Amino acid sequence: MVSPTDGYGRYSQEDHVGNLEVGEKYKALFGETAELFDRASSGDLRWVIRDEDFAHIFVIGHANYHTWAASDRPIDWYDLGQMVGDHLKNGIFANVGCGGINSWSRIPLGYFVVADHTMLRGYEAEYAHRDTLSDLSRLKPLKRIPSLGSLI
Repeated sequence: MVSPTDGYGRYSQEDHVGNLEVGEKYKALFGETAELFDRASSGDLRWVIRDEDFAHIFVIGHANYHTWAASDRPIDWYDLGQMVGDHLKNGIFANVGCGGINSWSRIPLGYFVVADHTMLRGYEAEYAHRDTLSDLSRLKPLKRIPSLGSLI
């Protein structure tokens, strides 16, 4: 899922090209079965979340630990929870964005989308510049993920 927006939610040719290059690298990693959604909207993400044929989701573009800037609007962890249908993903949910963590008391993006929270990936607690987003070695499992009991 590639977003063409800048950090303010406006279209940016420079950011779009950079994010698309990162998306192509991840697509190559997963091979022919991977699908790249250019200019991905909140509706595209909702469709992929509900489609059982998609195991992994990578959102690419301006983001932080809790939110991703889709082409039409910002999407946060709560929005994603509302998008889930009758199943959870068993694969990776990766937030490949440029921002870090705003608050440890908030919920990471993808928390309510995956069945196993150890499958959440991102650039935790660091700012990733556009030129480092494609460095796959920096995408790590998230730490300090809240337990459901602590959220209630």
